[in-house]
Amino acid sequence: MDLVPTLLQRTDNINLCKPLMLEELKVAVEDMEEDKAPGLDGFSARFITSCWDIIHKDLFKMVLKSQNCNKIGGSTNSAFLALNPKEKDATTFDRFRPIYLCNIGDKIITKIMATQIKVILRKIILVNQGGFIEGRKIWGNIILVQEAIHSCL
Repeated sequence: MDLVPTLLQRTDNINLCKPLMLEELKVAVEDMEEDKAPGLDGFSARFITSCWDIIHKDLFKMVLKSQNCNKIGGSTNSAFLALNPKEKDATTFDRFRPIYLCNIGDKIITKIMATQIKVILRKIILVNQGGFIEGRKIWGNIILVQEAIHSCL
């Protein structure tokens, strides 16, 4: 194990494992697009923000429970896979666009997890892995490869 580099500090781990604060939940909900496609429950982020004063305590309990267990019960993580046709009279699967319709609770939990992980991504993803990190572009790696080939010639 001495040969494996330590990429995260103890404080990073503590920050990832700390319980969620109500303000963090509110920020996550406010950052969501309000009228995106609702899931099985029919609710959108607009519903959550509109009824925040009424439902925030129950919503907070649900999200905290998701942090403390391995499996979320009920229909929180239920979803539909809808196939929207790309063209009129589509007959084969490649002519459909799949859309994943998940419940608002699942979207909120995922948003919170993504926000927490985003902080440490730069530490665990190598510099030469250009995609999927804000501020990094895949074309940067393409240019490096072109320069390496050019210098070899």
